[in-house]
Amino acid sequence: MKPRQPACRLWASSGANSCGNAWRFREMRKGRADTRVSTRPFSRRERPFFIRAVLGFGGSKRAAGKERERSDVGMVYHVHRLREKLRLGKFVVTAEVEPPKGSDPTPTLEKASLLRHVVDALNVADCPMANLRMSPIALAHILQDDLGIEAIFHLTCRDRNVLGLQAELLGAAALGVRNILTLTGDAPERGDHPMATGVFDVDAVGLIRLASTLNAGRDVNGNRLESPPEFFIGAAANPGAEDLAREVRRLEEKVAAGAAFVQTQPIYDVETAERFLEATQHLDVPILFGLMPLKSYKMACYLNENVPGITIREEVLRRVERGGREEGVAVVRELFEALRGFAHGVHLFPLGDVTMVHEILGVPVPALRRIVGINR
Repeated sequence: MKPRQPACRLWASSGANSCGNAWRFREMRKGRADTRVSTRPFSRRERPFFIRAVLGFGGSKRAAGKERERSDVGMVYHVHRLREKLRLGKFVVTAEVEPPKGSDPTPTLEKASLLRHVVDALNVADCPMANLRMSPIALAHILQDDLGIEAIFHLTCRDRNVLGLQAELLGAAALGVRNILTLTGDAPERGDHPMATGVFDVDAVGLIRLASTLNAGRDVNGNRLESPPEFFIGAAANPGAEDLAREVRRLEEKVAAGAAFVQTQPIYDVETAERFLEATQHLDVPILFGLMPLKSYKMACYLNENVPGITIREEVLRRVERGGREEGVAVVRELFEALRGFAHGVHLFPLGDVTMVHEILGVPVPALRRIVGINR
């Protein structure tokens, strides 16, 4: 019996036959297969073949948490190593990606593929600014399973009650996604669904405590779990808060509840980082300081005047006014180099342009290997 070929959305330009096989994918990767694109998304069966053939990596089942080796492309990669890197004192770099507003993860996968071997982990936002986006847990799983990039998924208290939060966390653990950044979340009124109901059964501290309880093998009512997860729980902080003492007290509550690492809002001077580290040294948790490139003078002024906790010095504003985006990236690159001398790591906000990550870190930007568009 002729083996069944998986359905595929790529056809030879002759239109004669479907090419749902690895050979056609490999030929396309080598540039020898002239293809056109249908509008049907990949199934989970198809995407691993395509990722392996076009991008040259990923695609095996149940990759999360395991060491994988592919001799045909000469590489080894690991996921779920963030905890160990921070424990060993390695300077860690993370970057944030925004999920797509749709069911196709391709645009995010294309951008994320440029950051392999460049950052240690990718943060996946949870409906940022209360605007609808793909589930961060689903996208984090795809990043780990298909690209081999460790992910940190954001989880807010806005959209789920205590029962739903526990179910989401257990599902994430089953998918091999175990790094969390816990957030209270923006109110729905700020986003594109102002009629939605904000739940907020708990706040960020309560969510950390909930995840820690699951780690201990119990639900919030004390009932035993059949198999407890092993979450690496992160918390957010603002080093530039006007009331720094209050911010430190809040962080103390988060660490006491079970937070094991911290990622901060953006900073724009070394002194802010040094002051915050001194104020939190008794907590003994790694802190990754946020760095957000300044794309323009207008953006710098907006952040300085309208975002609580962000202060940009006049000399920096003048530099960005004179040099624009190039100077704005240079400011953050200088701060990155300074932080490497004493901080645990940094968290980058590339604002949709992942090439900024390469510019800040001083590494070359690899050529983008396109994942041919789906539903575009």
